[in-house]
Amino acid sequence: MVKPAVPYEERMQAMDAAVRAAKPMEDMYVEVHYDDSMVVRDYKHNKFWQVGCTVAEDGTVTLGDWTEVEQAYVEVKKELRLLVPVQKANGARRITYGVVLEPDTEDLQGDVMKAEDIELSAHAWMAESQAGGEMHAAIVKDACVVESFLAPVDFEVETSGGSETVKKGSWVLAMRWPHEVWERIEKGELTGYSVGGQGVRIPLDEED
Repeated sequence: MVKPAVPYEERMQAMDAAVRAAKPMEDMYVEVHYDDSMVVRDYKHNKFWQVGCTVAEDGTVTLGDWTEVEQAYVEVKKELRLLVPVQKANGARRITYGVVLEPDTEDLQGDVMKAEDIELSAHAWMAESQAGGEMHAAIVKDACVVESFLAPVDFEVETSGGSETVKKGSWVLAMRWPHEVWERIEKGELTGYSVGGQGVRIPLDEED
């Protein structure tokens, strides 16, 4: 993948500015952008628009056609595959690692995200939530985040279930569990956990 000439956050800011310049009387902001389009939320009229656009190397944004799309915020919960350390000596620490989101890969819920969006999601979740749930059920009391990072490169990790590949740009989360939950993890009764938030789901074209 070719890295854009303009950094992601700067592209978002430039697109927001272009939208506000084109619609100065409206309350509109860019929700997400792609290589040749973006989704704009119209807060005044509670609508969403897909807008064609191009971004020059100097950051200049040229807008194209506006098409209204049916979008809405939905509750999004992500089920993680656990990467349980193979060393049983680490059991006293009661820590598991999990891949929350992997870039350009369809996850367990059928969603696909770009590395840039995963980075924003990871930072927002750490700043605003840090709540871990047990297989999409209730929040687990006394569960806590001990580590959260974005994989800088592809790497292999040995787990109790065999070798796993963690893809560059993946959001990896480590959590410490209370004794009763850890016992279920060791028995194989729990193989995943979840994090939640809100997002906009956008259908992908077949060719994408």
